Amino acid sequence: MNPNIRIQIVQLKDGRKLMRIEDDATGLSVGRNLSPERPLVAQKAKLARLFEALLLNDAAA
Repeated sequence: MNPNIRIQIVQLKDGRKLMRIEDDATGLSVGRNLSPERPLVAQKAKLARLFEALLLNDAAA
């Protein structure tokens, strides 16, 4: 993964957790609520694939 990309997990006040992926170079950011029933690794992989697709789409435009 690109070294400019940061992955954060944020705990919201109501107890839910949000995963956010950001690219400092482009300013692109994607966030999604985490499900406590699903493994974190699977959720991270799915969001990372979505983020990479968005970066490629942005670069092509």
